[in-house]
Amino acid sequence: MGARAQEGAADTNLPPIVVTATAISKYRVEETEGARIPFKAEESPQVVDVLTEDFIRDRNPADLDNLLLLQPGVYTGGKTLLSRTAGQYTLRGLSGSQVLLNGTVPLSAGMGTFMDPALIDHVEILKGPVGAVYGGQGGTLGAYGAGGSIVVYQKRARADETFGSAELRSSFSEGGGQRYRLLGDVNGAVAGDSLWARLPLGIDISRPFWMQRGYDWGQSYTLAPSIRWETKDWLRMGVDSSISHIDRPGYQGISIYKGKPRKDNVIWNDWDTNHALPGMRDNYLALTIMPWVEADVTESLTLRTGGGMAWNFIDYDHLGPSSGIPTARTPYEASTGDTTARAYNAYLHATYKLETGPVTQTIVSGVDWTLQGQRGKSSFQAVAAPSYIDRSTLAKTETEVQRMGVFLNDALEWGDLRAMVGIRYGGYLSNEGNTAGTWSPRAGVSYLVTPWLIPFANVMWSSSPNFGSLGEDGRELTDCWTATQYEAGLRVAPVNDFWLTASAFRIEQDKTPLSTSGSPNGPFVSDGETVSQGIELSAVGNIRRNWSVYAAYTLIDFEDKNSDQKYDRFSPHAASFYTTYKLEDTFLSGTVLGFGCRYRDGSDQTLRGMYQGPDYRIRAFTVFDASVEWPLPKSWHLGDASLSFAVKNILDQGYIESARNMQCFVGDPRTFELALRFKF
Repeated sequence: MGARAQEGAADTNLPPIVVTATAISKYRVEETEGARIPFKAEESPQVVDVLTEDFIRDRNPADLDNLLLLQPGVYTGGKTLLSRTAGQYTLRGLSGSQVLLNGTVPLSAGMGTFMDPALIDHVEILKGPVGAVYGGQGGTLGAYGAGGSIVVYQKRARADETFGSAELRSSFSEGGGQRYRLLGDVNGAVAGDSLWARLPLGIDISRPFWMQRGYDWGQSYTLAPSIRWETKDWLRMGVDSSISHIDRPGYQGISIYKGKPRKDNVIWNDWDTNHALPGMRDNYLALTIMPWVEADVTESLTLRTGGGMAWNFIDYDHLGPSSGIPTARTPYEASTGDTTARAYNAYLHATYKLETGPVTQTIVSGVDWTLQGQRGKSSFQAVAAPSYIDRSTLAKTETEVQRMGVFLNDALEWGDLRAMVGIRYGGYLSNEGNTAGTWSPRAGVSYLVTPWLIPFANVMWSSSPNFGSLGEDGRELTDCWTATQYEAGLRVAPVNDFWLTASAFRIEQDKTPLSTSGSPNGPFVSDGETVSQGIELSAVGNIRRNWSVYAAYTLIDFEDKNSDQKYDRFSPHAASFYTTYKLEDTFLSGTVLGFGCRYRDGSDQTLRGMYQGPDYRIRAFTVFDASVEWPLPKSWHLGDASLSFAVKNILDQGYIESARNMQCFVGDPRTFELALRFKF
C-alpha cells in the first residue's frame, strides 16, 4: 500500500505549494532619536518608549489620538477640538509638550489628534521634563512640558531601496459602525541613483458606531510625499511634506453617572448616543513641509540644518452634554467656531565625536527658533434643547509665542559607563510683548554591569513662562514654572532580543497658574504646586525568533498640593499587552497569531481639574483583542500577499476612553476587521 501511494504521487506531478514569508512584527528598536542621546536604546539613562511601524500596523488605530491611548500612562483631555490643549497629551500625570513632527515642528490643534497613522514611521514617547532638549513649553499657553513629549517621525524617502505596499482594510462594529481604509506606500529612484522619492497615502471612509442613520459618513484623505537627494557621499538633503483633509460628523461624547451612561430626567444617554444634529461636522485641512540638509563636514563632525511649516484650519459645530454637571434647565452644551493654527521652525544642529583615550564623547549642540500661534473665533453656550449657535455671536481669540533655544548636550562612553549632561537656554516672546528667559539642565548615568544588566538614573529640570494666564492686575503672567524629575531604574535582558525595564520616578512641579477665584478664567497667581510619582514597567522584544511582545504597566500617584482633596485625576494603574507568534514547522507555517489586552483603572471625573464627587467616576475596563494573519500561497499569483482577520474588544465592553471635563468619549464596541496586504 505504501508503494502504491508513492507511485501515485510520482505520477500526479503536482506543482509545489509555496507560501509568502510573513514577517514577525518588530516592536523593539536599537536606537532612538528624540532624546538626542547617541546610545543604544537599552543603554540610555533616559526612558523613551517607541511605538514602531509594525506596532502601528498591527493595532490599526484610526488616528494618532487612538494610537497614543494604547500606551499606559498617556492620557488626553478627550478627543475633541474644543480644548485649547487639543492634540496635547498628559505623560506621567503631568502635561506634556505638544506633539513634535520629526523632532522639530510642533503640531497644533487637530494635527496632534487626527493625524493618519498611514504617514507615521514610528512614535517616540519621551518621559519626564524635556526642557534640556526641546524647551519647557510646547504650547502657546499654559504650563506644558513637565511630563514629557510625543515625537512623531513620518515615513521618509530611503536611498538605495525600492519597495511598495498596498493594503485594503474593512471594519464592522456592533451598532452598525463601518470603516474602510486604503493604504499605500511606494519608494524608489526618480533620477538615477541620487534622487529618491516616497509616497505614503491613506484614504479612510467611516461610519462611527455612534453616528445616527441618515448622517453623512466621515472621510479622510492623506498624502505624505518626501524626496531624498544624495549628490555626494558626504551630503544628503531632502523635503518631507504632507497634506490631509478630514470631513467627519461632530461628536462631543456622553454624560456618565456612577460609571454608566446617564439616564434620568436631566439627560438620556446610552453608549452609542450622539446628541449632535445632522449638519454638525468637523472640517479639517492640514499642510506640513520640512526641508532638511545633512553634511558630514569631517569624519567627526556632522551638521544638520532645516526648517518647517505646519498649518491647519478647522471649522466645527458640536453639541454634547454639558461640560459641567448637566442640569434639567441646561443639559446640553452647543459650540461652534473655526481655528487657524500655524507653526514655523528653523534649526542648525552639530554632532561632534571626540575620542580621548578610553573615553568617547558625542557632543550635540544647536540653535533653533519657533513661532507658533492660533487665531479664530468661537462660542460656547449652555442650551436646554439641541440647537445651533448663531455664528454672528462668535468671539475672536488670538495667541502667539516665539521661542529661541540654544542647547549643548554631551554623551560620554567610558568602558561600561554611559553618562549624559545637557543644558538649554530658552528665550520667549508672547504676542502681548512679554519676554522670559529660562535654563533647563539634565544629567543621567547608566552602567553595563553585564551586557544584559543595566541600572540607570537621571535628574531633569525644566522651566518655562506662564504666558496665556492673566494675573489679578489683568496682565499676562510673566514668571516661570519649574519641574524637576528624579528617576532610577534597571534594565534586564533574559534573552538576547528581549528587554525588561523597571523604573521609579517623582516629578515636582511648582509656580504654575492657580486661579484665585475658583473660575477657570482666573485671575491667576503663580502658586500652583503638584507632585506626580510612580512606577513604570515594560517588556519589549522577541522572546524567540518568531515570538514578539510589547507589554507595559504604569502606576501613577498624582497629588495637587493646593487642594485638600485626594482623588484619582488619572487611572492609578494602567497596563497594555500585545504579542504576535509566527507558526513554524506546521502545515500552517507562516501564519501569525496575535493577542492583546488593555486595562485602565477607574478614575475620577474633574471639571477643569476640580474634583466633582464620588458619583462622577469613570469605571475601570479591560479590553481583549485577537488576530490571525495568513500568508497567501504563491500559486495564487498575488505576489507577496497576506490575509488577516481580527476581533477588537472581544467581550463588547462599554467603556470610556477619554474625557474633556464631564464630557466622556466612548471606546469602540466589538469590532471585526479584515485586511488584505500586498508587497511588491
